[in-house]
Amino acid sequence: MITLKVLLFFFGMVSTVSAIEGFVEKGISHSKRSEEEFHQLYTNGLISTIDFWPTLLSILFWSALYLLNQL
Repeated sequence: MITLKVLLFFFGMVSTVSAIEGFVEKGISHSKRSEEEFHQLYTNGLISTIDFWPTLLSILFWSALYLLNQL
């Protein structure tokens, strides 16, 4: 049981750091554009600030760890 909890914690931490790293990298890259170019890309839906998979994985790992701790 403790091994499963440690693995869930480890993978939850790795996916959370990956998601945060993606947020920071995208924030920095978007801030280097001109205001007009940023507005045009944002309104056309070409700019995304959240990576779906790392965020989803971190939510799933932390939720699984929480549910496992409730047992």
